Amino acid sequence: MSKRKNFAFIVELFLLFALMLLVTVVLTRAFVTSRTQSLYAKHKTEAVILAERVAEISMASEDWEEACRLIEEIDEVRSFRSDSSGASFTAKVNSEDPVGAVYEIVVDWNAQDGKTGSMNSQTISVYYGDAEDLIYVLSSGTFRKEGGNGK
Repeated sequence: MSKRKNFAFIVELFLLFALMLLVTVVLTRAFVTSRTQSLYAKHKTEAVILAERVAEISMASEDWEEACRLIEEIDEVRSFRSDSSGASFTAKVNSEDPVGAVYEIVVDWNAQDGKTGSMNSQTISVYYGDAEDLIYVLSSGTFRKEGGNGK
């Protein structure tokens, strides 16, 4: 009779241990997933901030050369490369943060001159680190009535 009680106690203890292990695994997985989503949201927010900065500066410019000059002067911009229709560079949100995330930004510029002015449009693509997947894309444009030269 005593052996039966001991065996039942051991089985019950084993089942409770398994249940505790299962709860621990589920909670750990929930916290890890939450952390992953939080980091993705942080990177997405920083990508939006950088894309907006570039769009505001470049769309206030009269032409692409002026836009390139102004973008290159931003504190956080590094490795700036440009040609006649676009530019690419690396940047981070806070230049004083030594461990801040670095983003690769690609700007595609399109200028169309018309009879009444010029339409300057751009697509800003933001990549996180060395990743090949886009994290954010911003399309913007501005129309300059009479006298804009866009190119």
